Amino acid sequence: MREEIMGFLMVLAGTIMLIILGIIYFAVTLLIIKVAVEFIFEPGALDANWGALAAALLTMASMLGGSMTKGSRIFMKQ
Repeated sequence: MREEIMGFLMVLAGTIMLIILGIIYFAVTLLIIKVAVEFIFEPGALDANWGALAAALLTMASMLGGSMTKGSRIFMKQ
């Protein structure tokens, strides 16, 4: 019983840590997109909705790409 509870707490802690790291990664990606748009175009040219969409797509793509390993059966056929 004690091992199951410890296992559950470890899974819960890992999940919370991954969510926090995902939010931080999203914020950094959004900052990079904002700086790049202001550097290439005029300041204030980026609408908040489009910036959030671009950051979300890049974050999703990098997380999916990072989860694909040689042994991964979720996304690739063998």
